[in-house]
Amino acid sequence: MFLSYLLVALSALLNQSAAIYERGSLYSSLRMMGTEAAVLKRSRRIVVFGPLLLVSTPQGCWRWYLFGLIARSGVEPRFLLQSLGMIVVAIVLGMGLVFASLAATGPVMERVSRKPVSAV
Repeated sequence: MFLSYLLVALSALLNQSAAIYERGSLYSSLRMMGTEAAVLKRSRRIVVFGPLLLVSTPQGCWRWYLFGLIARSGVEPRFLLQSLGMIVVAIVLGMGLVFASLAATGPVMERVSRKPVSAV
């Protein structure tokens, strides 16, 4: 599970960096029209986290279901707490990793959006 979040984080880092450079004139134009940088960053977070939440929510529900089945099978409570902890830690660390990769592209977007727009 954590490995999938790591791949999503790397993908988000590369794709968002490429998208920033590709849409540099758009970001610059939006900034010149008065759009705040926070709005641009929020829109990038929505683009990345929307599909991620859409995919990871059913996966998390499936894990809760499996956790319930394991709990009913009479497994030792210590094992249940460890498995629940691993699920929660993987989700929190994975989401944090994706958020950190988006935060790493923030300075790139700031620099690109402050460039003057070319007429070409």
